[in-house]
Amino acid sequence: MSTNPDQLKATLDQLHHDLAQLDKVDPALRQQLLQSLAEIQAALQTSAKTLPQTPAAQTAKRDSLVKRLRETAQRFEASHPALADNIGGLIDTLGQSGI
Repeated sequence: MSTNPDQLKATLDQLHHDLAQLDKVDPALRQQLLQSLAEIQAALQTSAKTLPQTPAAQTAKRDSLVKRLRETAQRFEASHPALADNIGGLIDTLGQSGI
């Protein structure tokens, strides 16, 4: 099942908004999440403009990104459970989108 790119963009926008609302967040953790979100947004912008990657390259890139997002969600779990849940939702959406 493929996810609508607009749905993925909306999820990314919500995470950016949620992160901006947090007062006390470890700067390195904030940067890690922002970097992952930027990577997803870049993939969305370039997916229609470039030749498709090989399935192996796509899988490796997605697995790396998902691993980093899971680690980030785990680090947010105790202090910001709602944000951790939203990151989990993003992981699910990425799995459906094929990015």
